[in-house]
Amino acid sequence: MKKILVSLFLLSVLFIGCDRNITTEDISNITNYVVFGFDDTNTKDQLGNPMIIIAKGTSYDITENFTATEGSEDVSENVKISGTLDVNTPGYYQIGYSAVNADGYSAGNTKGIFVSDPAITTDISGNYSATVYRTPTGNAYTAGFPAMISKVTDGIFYFNRLLGSYYYDGLGYSSSGSYFVHGCAMLRQSSKTYVSTTF
Repeated sequence: MKKILVSLFLLSVLFIGCDRNITTEDISNITNYVVFGFDDTNTKDQLGNPMIIIAKGTSYDITENFTATEGSEDVSENVKISGTLDVNTPGYYQIGYSAVNADGYSAGNTKGIFVSDPAITTDISGNYSATVYRTPTGNAYTAGFPAMISKVTDGIFYFNRLLGSYYYDGLGYSSSGSYFVHGCAMLRQSSKTYVSTTF
């Protein structure tokens, strides 16, 4: 009988001594990343960024027309803005917005801004039949491959085949994915001659 009581006593001491510290168990933290919104954009540019189009010479402040919230808190004052915008020079500009939340996690978004030139009224949009070349060898395929150009704004156009169509269309690399480059081109007026410039 004594052996049983001693065993029960030792067993109870063992369980008491092994009581787990549960003060830090199953604790999880929720962090809210900074979320950006742009109230002057309703479409995307060719890179998937929120897009805005302004005319050359139009006043535009990149520090306005955006929101930054961390949960329900407005943290717009903590946002860092990168990139520059020249409203007097037509082209495409990327403006970056970034912020770090209370837990040290960073987040960001980019706005794509097209500055158009209303003086450029030429419209080259449409569906074209293209001959594709490979440089510097000069090899070419002339089977009339499709090339689509769409107007983004005055003087700026989106090309669904800007580079690499020789491989995608000519050599049949279409099974390997989008083996070509999309892009934009801008028309500029110089001495009454329109020239194309990619950017």
